[in-house]
Amino acid sequence: MQIIESCVEKFRLDNENLKFEQFIVAEREGSIIGFGRIKPYRHCFELGCVAVLEAYRKRSIGNAIVKKLIKDFPSDDVWITTDIPEYFQRFGFQSTTDAPQEILDKIKRVCQGRQHPNAIIMLLRRK
Repeated sequence: MQIIESCVEKFRLDNENLKFEQFIVAEREGSIIGFGRIKPYRHCFELGCVAVLEAYRKRSIGNAIVKKLIKDFPSDDVWITTDIPEYFQRFGFQSTTDAPQEILDKIKRVCQGRQHPNAIIMLLRRK
């Protein structure tokens, strides 16, 4: 969990209520090289904290992490808050302002508070 927490801080990702069981990791030779998270709320879930260590970028690791998270997502509505919407559009995510209150609150509290003023809410409907 230490490498995840360190990267979350370094990349200014959502650091609220981090728990190891929320994450999937990509490993190489026993070391974490990337990760992603399904963050639970009371009434919805959010895909988040997708990161790949700099030395391993541009190798489709992030792509594999996002696809695995979408596949394992516990609801048909896959929510994400991001300031790189073009990355997530390739998976079928679309921007929206019609989101659960918990996601609306999070974008104000976490994204804007962590210097991501351009963060938006996106949704992928799996069905």
